[in-house]
Amino acid sequence: MRYYQGGRYYYRRRRKRRRRSHNYNATPSNTRQYVKKCFFSLSAWQLVAFADYYGNKYGDNARRYLQRTYEKWKSGETGMSGETGRRILECVPRFLGREEQFQLLQFCIPSILSKWKTLAKARTQNIEELHATFSKIAKLIKESDYELEWFVTNVFSQEEIDEFMSVLRYTMLDTLNRSYYSVREDISFLYSNVIGKLSEIDASVTLEYSANLLDCRLQLTNTAPMLEDNLMQDIKPPDMVTKFDKEYRRILLDYSIDCIKHDTHDPGRKHVGLYDLNSLLNTVKNIQDHNEYSARLAIEGSGGDFSIRIEKKSKSKIAFEIFKRAVALALVLLVAVLVCIFFTTIVLALWWLFIAGLFWLFSQLVGEIRDLSKEMKEYEQRRTKRFAES
Repeated sequence: MRYYQGGRYYYRRRRKRRRRSHNYNATPSNTRQYVKKCFFSLSAWQLVAFADYYGNKYGDNARRYLQRTYEKWKSGETGMSGETGRRILECVPRFLGREEQFQLLQFCIPSILSKWKTLAKARTQNIEELHATFSKIAKLIKESDYELEWFVTNVFSQEEIDEFMSVLRYTMLDTLNRSYYSVREDISFLYSNVIGKLSEIDASVTLEYSANLLDCRLQLTNTAPMLEDNLMQDIKPPDMVTKFDKEYRRILLDYSIDCIKHDTHDPGRKHVGLYDLNSLLNTVKNIQDHNEYSARLAIEGSGGDFSIRIEKKSKSKIAFEIFKRAVALALVLLVAVLVCIFFTTIVLALWWLFIAGLFWLFSQLVGEIRDLSKEMKEYEQRRTKRFAES
């Protein structure tokens, strides 16, 4: 950082703090650089108006210094002192259009969204609690005051700041409402198009759904849950949103939706997944009993992702393996009896050594038979459940 003293610029190195990164692509990523870029992009008449405003706030000397040094700042020949830079950059947002002001609001979105996911602390959540969780987030949004870094009281009136605050709060509520609708739509699709088809196959099925916004898996039930149609009643948009609806949707709403990996409803993506599911089910149905099959299928929804794992085992194969182990066990017992008779007449020490070896072989075969029987039992349990709760 450089500051001005006695006709010279002095430099002071600022220690960088580590910031926790978020998986969002904010463009540009640095708000200060964005405001600086806007300042050096002011048109000639905007610069005149800005200089007059700046002079009224900080005096004629400050205004003349600004006019005299602007091009040198812009070219990088001269650096801004800390105090001058802070004053100038704080005044810039007042002279920006709504598009640039919305862009400044956009920079607040990632940190707000990251707090939403902390409400779903568990890795899994009951699907019946979905509406309550979204309602909890909505309440948090309504009661929270957000930090608007570039909309300060000595540049904007409190009424103007409240208006920007209401735009940001409305953006968050609008995003939350759309996200809830998308998740609800996915769940409806799941129970009407997926679960019914899975009940037609004779196999073990594991089904999971992960909601992007909550960053957790939803525990599914065998019957379709009764989810409320809407999260909130229609929210009245602020006047600024109504007047600049196109800019609002493009800069604020679309960006916040993209941050939680939620797009507007696209039936094509679901139909592709459903087509793949139909092909997979037909393959499983055509598999003969003596063959085995295991597959995993992912379907991308509007508000989350489905994951389906189908496993088919051959009961005849498992039964045959058990039969082979039983026959081998019987042969071991027969050999043990014959050898015992033989060795009792020869060497007693070797007899005991051989008996120990036979006992070990016997225990191994018994263990394999037990494991195969357990596998058969567990597979039968999974197969009859239709799907296992995640």
